Amino acid sequence: MTYELRDYQHKLREDARQAISNGASEVLCQLATGGGKTMTFCDISRRVVANNGRAVVEVHRKELVDQTVASLRRVGIEPAVINQDMGWQEAPVAVGMVQTMRGIDLPHYDLLIEDEAHHAVRETGYFDVRAKIKPSNTLGFTATPKRLDGRGLNEAYRAMVCGPTVSELTERGYLARIDAWKIEDSGIVGGRGIARSWTDEQCDAAIGEYTGACFS
Repeated sequence: MTYELRDYQHKLREDARQAISNGASEVLCQLATGGGKTMTFCDISRRVVANNGRAVVEVHRKELVDQTVASLRRVGIEPAVINQDMGWQEAPVAVGMVQTMRGIDLPHYDLLIEDEAHHAVRETGYFDVRAKIKPSNTLGFTATPKRLDGRGLNEAYRAMVCGPTVSELTERGYLARIDAWKIEDSGIVGGRGIARSWTDEQCDAAIGEYTGACFS
């Protein structure tokens, strides 16, 4: 299957390359949700392999492993899944979950790509993985470089490059315009559920009557 990067994806890739050339071996790449972060770093992985290098993509959920594998295949790369596929240690491109990677021995890769890079703080395992791989360069990709807990990412990255905003992508026709509603009297109170987020049951109890009216 053929593919072609959009102009802003191409620019983000080249801006990241320039930041590395300027001496920043850990670069944070910001691109709005829906802008195509995955295809951008898959293209970068393809270029690493074309230059006889090796790349590894680190994600934090199983669904993202599957999504990344499918996207790498779109750019002509057959990746290996870490600790799952036979011979993954020798594959030019590998994909793995941080939860798996931090607990096993890992080979060296020329490029480490950290997806959802706003998670890259010391206690989440990202630094453990870096210490094992000792990558020549690291690229983090995220739509949201500002964490909810207010912590900065300067301990993880030495430079940041940014793509277009949601508004710019919408104006150019790459994203659909948003119609939004808000609920002012739902009365959501109490503690949070799994992973500091509301559970489905809590949300349904609080706003189920509203969502049913909006989408029925």
